[in-house]
Parts: sequence; C-alpha cells; structure tokens
Amino acid sequence: MGIAGIDEIFPVAAGMLKMLQCCWQMVINGVEKQTVIDKKYQNIVFAFFMALFMSCIMSLVISVFNVGLVPNIVLIWLKAWSFAFVVAFPTVATVVPIVRKLVGLVLKK
Repeated sequence: MGIAGIDEIFPVAAGMLKMLQCCWQMVINGVEKQTVIDKKYQNIVFAFFMALFMSCIMSLVISVFNVGLVPNIVLIWLKAWSFAFVVAFPTVATVVPIVRKLVGLVLKK
C-alpha cells in the first residue's frame, strides 16, 4: 500500500494494513487447507477479524465525521484505527461469549 514512510510513523497501523492486505489476498486467491488455523482457535480468530473490520470502518467514519475530508485524512484515520483496534480486540474477545449467551436466551428453541 503506497503511503511513503507509514512504517516509521504508525508501525501498528502499517502492520494492520499488511495483515488486511494478506487477508484480502487469501479471500481472492483462496486458502489451502494446510494454512488454515486450527478450529480450537475459532473464538479468538473471530474476535480478531470482528475487531479488525469494525475498528477499521468505525474509525474511518468517525474520523471523517470529526474533521471532514481533509488532505491528511488517511494519516488521521490510520492513527485512530491503530488505537481503536488495540481497544476493540480485547473488548470483542471478552464480550462475544456474553453476547452469545444473551442471544441464546432470547431466541426460541
């Protein structure tokens, strides 16, 4: 992804962008069974991707809402995203089991 110097300025954001690019390539090209993560890690993998995409979308929307489409919106957003993901990942990992129990209580059997 083509922002010069992003690795030095926002290393967490750059890492997340590389992970997202890798995930996108897996979606496009498919994933072979040998590279798939073991099923026992399903909850943590779910939390990771949920936090990744939700923090990405929400931080972009909130950044644009707060400052508008200014020339450096990408850097503002990446900084916000890196912070949001650090908060979102442990939050989602903690809240998902509670939400699943609540859903089980309100749905008919």
